[in-house]
Amino acid sequence: MRKFLVLLAALLLLGQGQVLYAVREVDHPIKTQAAQGTEPPKDPLEEKPIPEDEIRNQDFLVPSGQGVLKGNLKEKKEIENLKSQPRTSLCTSYLVGDLESEEILTSYQTDQVIGLASTSKLVSLYVIYDALAAGEMKLTDPVVMDEEVTKIPGSSLKSKPGESFSVSDLIDATLIISGNDAVTALGKKLAGTTDRFVERMNQKCQDLGLSHAHMVNPHGLTDYALNDYNQMTSKELFHLVCQLLKDHPEILDRTTKAKIDQVDRHFLAYNTNPLLGIVPGVDGLKTGYTNAAGRCLVATAKIKEIPGITKPARLISLTMGCPSNMARFVLSKDLMEESLGRYSKRIVALEDKSIGEAKVLEGREKKVQVYPTETKTILWDGQKNIKTKVYVEDLKPPVKAGTIVGRAEVYEGKDLAAKFPVKVKENVEPQNVLVRLQVHLYRALEQVAAA
Repeated sequence: MRKFLVLLAALLLLGQGQVLYAVREVDHPIKTQAAQGTEPPKDPLEEKPIPEDEIRNQDFLVPSGQGVLKGNLKEKKEIENLKSQPRTSLCTSYLVGDLESEEILTSYQTDQVIGLASTSKLVSLYVIYDALAAGEMKLTDPVVMDEEVTKIPGSSLKSKPGESFSVSDLIDATLIISGNDAVTALGKKLAGTTDRFVERMNQKCQDLGLSHAHMVNPHGLTDYALNDYNQMTSKELFHLVCQLLKDHPEILDRTTKAKIDQVDRHFLAYNTNPLLGIVPGVDGLKTGYTNAAGRCLVATAKIKEIPGITKPARLISLTMGCPSNMARFVLSKDLMEESLGRYSKRIVALEDKSIGEAKVLEGREKKVQVYPTETKTILWDGQKNIKTKVYVEDLKPPVKAGTIVGRAEVYEGKDLAAKFPVKVKENVEPQNVLVRLQVHLYRALEQVAAA
């Protein structure tokens, strides 16, 4: 009887032209199979063609939740629009500087106190790496996730209460995918409670002289209960990053990883750094986003050396408070590519190569070569002429090898770029006594003849 009624209903619907409903009813047995684990065929009525401007067939790369992909026409237009706007309209603050010297090469509003979002995880990891170096914890130590850390919103390792990870795994999760649960668990592992860990974060900032730094949690999310969030100036963040990479350069071995893929947990997430795999040389460092801070990125890249001409260098760029992910990508990419193409650590003096000469009075040699006390480099902008001036007084023997005998100054255009002492590398000996008497005799005879 039931089959008869269903058939009758189908015939009535067919007569009214509602074929679609009848066809969809036939799909129910297949859906049941899908629920049992069988993959159903795709319904052609539900498939939507990809719009032409969203097809990824362009010759440029963009970051995405699935890693680095080819761009599309829609993104091309958005990028062109953003590139046409002033850089200052795409962020709250930006900066590019040299790691070794901490010289700032270009900047905008770096003294303004700003929200850090997840870039403040670099403070957390500084404390963690210091603790590892001091033997307070080990990379292999297990960390059991509790309910508090697993409930933290935002980017995470999707951990569950009772799951155990190594310290090393959680550092990876903090750096690569910005795991809020991961960094909070690390802090609790080290200090016992989150509050005590935050105290160590603030102490670290004080030790580095970051007078505007203010940390309220390990992860950087806004604490709406306190109406407060992690903050400092861009210039202070730059100094912190420089010190972190000088003290713990091994951090870069982790930030180059493209993804975290934990097959046993069915977890896959890609590196959040939008420049990684797109801008050659970029190997770190940390992203961030909250409503208060906007989209942020601390990026770093290494400039390769040209033997005998340049030394390796590392640049750090900050783009803070961007209004969108694409604006952050466009601005940070332009800043980094421009800086990598323009600046180099130029060798202006080699310790084993003469930089000038000095006149010797009554010496076995009339002139001797002078050398820099060490190999010297400057961060060259690729445009200004480089000139070196050597200032050395006449030498009166004896002069011991290694004696400082003057100075050299290197100019970029009209700007003094470097100043360093110069020395003699060998003993400067006086003339033989008989030779010296002979010289004095000749001079006396010349004076008599002239008179």
